[in-house]
Amino acid sequence: MIEQYTRSRNKNLRNYPHHGLPGTYAYAQIQNKKYMERDKMPKEPDVRLWLKPEDLQETTELEILTPHKKVAVDETGFKKSVFEINVKLPDGKERTFTLSETKFRAISMLHGDDSDNWVNKKIIVNKVPMNFQGKMIDAIIVKVKDG
Repeated sequence: MIEQYTRSRNKNLRNYPHHGLPGTYAYAQIQNKKYMERDKMPKEPDVRLWLKPEDLQETTELEILTPHKKVAVDETGFKKSVFEINVKLPDGKERTFTLSETKFRAISMLHGDDSDNWVNKKIIVNKVPMNFQGKMIDAIIVKVKDG
């Protein structure tokens, strides 16, 4: 029964090419095939360099190079969505800085809510020891004010 339906459906597609238009069953089949082929292709590796505490001194001034980009939960290894900006270190190296909500708000307090205005502005970050899951690690925090 299914084979007979498929044969008649394919015959109808040959006789009625408009059946491949968006919103039709044939169009959905064509798109599904394209997505399946795309998923078989090897994914390009992520070549971005992430900002790590090892890249920083105790206090480091960074220059913001791009407005923020929000990254959805399913694209991150985190339990929440995050923001990313590209920054330049004092030695000229560029890194991608992952911002939590808290870091995003701290930069917003310094340079305003519109991240387009953050480009070419400076932020000061501190490397501080922090207890994370029972281990002491170095963390990056954004310095909001002096003192």
